[in-house]
Amino acid sequence: MMFEAMLRQNMSFFDKEENRPAVLAHSLTHDPDLLHGMLGIRTGAMLETLTTVIFGLTMALVAEWRTALIITTFGPLTLLGSFLQGKVHLKAEKVHSMHMKEASDIFQEALENITTVAILNMKQMYLDRLETILQNDCNSAVKYAHLHGLGHGFLNIIIFVYTAIFFFASYLVRVEDGDFGCIFLAFSYLVFGTAEVDVSQTRNTLIHFHRAQHAAEKIFTLIDSRPLLNNTGGRILKPIHGKIAFRDVSFSYPCNPHSRVLHKFDLFVKPKKMLALVGPLGSGKSTVLKLLQRFYAVDSGTVKVDGTPLFDLDIAWWREQVCALIHDPEITSGRVKDNITYGDLREHISMAEITEAAKIADIHSRIQSLPQGYETILEGNGSAYFNRAERTRLAIARAAFKDPCVLLVDNIAASLEPKDAKEVLETLWKFCEGRTTIVATNQLAEIPHADHILVLSHGKVIESGTHEELMKIKGCYAMILLKQVNLDKLKMAHQRMRRVPKKRVHVINKTITEGRRMLSSRGLTLAYVKGKNKLKMYP
Repeated sequence: MMFEAMLRQNMSFFDKEENRPAVLAHSLTHDPDLLHGMLGIRTGAMLETLTTVIFGLTMALVAEWRTALIITTFGPLTLLGSFLQGKVHLKAEKVHSMHMKEASDIFQEALENITTVAILNMKQMYLDRLETILQNDCNSAVKYAHLHGLGHGFLNIIIFVYTAIFFFASYLVRVEDGDFGCIFLAFSYLVFGTAEVDVSQTRNTLIHFHRAQHAAEKIFTLIDSRPLLNNTGGRILKPIHGKIAFRDVSFSYPCNPHSRVLHKFDLFVKPKKMLALVGPLGSGKSTVLKLLQRFYAVDSGTVKVDGTPLFDLDIAWWREQVCALIHDPEITSGRVKDNITYGDLREHISMAEITEAAKIADIHSRIQSLPQGYETILEGNGSAYFNRAERTRLAIARAAFKDPCVLLVDNIAASLEPKDAKEVLETLWKFCEGRTTIVATNQLAEIPHADHILVLSHGKVIESGTHEELMKIKGCYAMILLKQVNLDKLKMAHQRMRRVPKKRVHVINKTITEGRRMLSSRGLTLAYVKGKNKLKMYP
């Protein structure tokens, strides 16, 4: 149930620091065990002890109520001690876990970048940071140890209760002419009732109880939560055309509500047309795609599909109509054909469907060359059999098998070599034909087939039109494209300099000189980076 509840959460749930994958995985295995432990032997032992104490106290009140009142006077102090000790222990554990997490982050950061740490001589800095965290943990431990000791003292006060009972019993016999037999009987019942209370065992049980209580709160809070975005039973559009519209959409991520990502954002995509979103990192391109996948809810404005509010649609049905392609796509462990059919829950899937999808992605012949073809087992990210471009094609094959109405592409060729990127994109554009497609990229050469282009900056549309219209404006789009095209040419020229005859070197040098002059007019400088054999552009 916990795992099911986690899977239905909104993306904002996983954005929180306390809901990182490692934390959730630990909670899945650890919290149920804590709760199960309290529901077993420990709960039985607690009920046995409680029953014995109640019975002994009741019989003592019947035999000699004045003697029995003494233990009822000191009893609340014992309960206070147990409560204080349990709370202190739980708080101390949380603080210690927080400090250990910070220390673990330092270990991971230092070891993952050990070369940089060594070159920049940053070892002492990491040691100082670690020492500060461990010192804070030690100070917290000392503080909670004092409170823990105070609680332990209250918990052991039962030992002194016997002395008080003896003293008061002797007073009753000497002064009040009390019945020695009744007093002795009451004392015996009190001893019988409290003999079952093992102070050390009770302390440990109470600590486990507080842990289980905290685990139960987390478990039931998670299970009872019903994310609004993941509603089922919504509307289903038949047929679906794929017309998408954003109207005055404003959005900020729940984990950072004060930073506006989209502001009064408008977008319109006609059915079976391609829209390109271009702009620098942080302009809001990927956020638009996430909103269309219903990972988040907008702060204001509306998102509509074929005139119907997106959040009124059945989420399971809608996600069957949408497919997202991202750079460096995830490849799951298992057979190649299982990666292509990933997400399809049908029991019987024909090989013809699978091979057809692979052919669309131009990966069929590569798969057939594998030792077991489509039955080949992939491990990890599949890099043992497929390079990065082939893994991207495998993701396209997965999308082709799904045959979505709406296709979302997010910088799919960002991590590919130029030659591989060109070939992969040619395959992708063929697949996009006849589908509503939204492409988010900061490489303008990737979008020659877009029917409409939006240029974004800080969550707003600053330019809009076709490629030809935007080039005529000679605005931001034209400048970025010109910069990227010329920079690519200059890099290629530089790479070929060492492989061409000397008589052609002066031509290349002339090209670089002209490139510097052109970039200089736009406030940019092209410089040769010594020792790295490359050209770099500076603002």
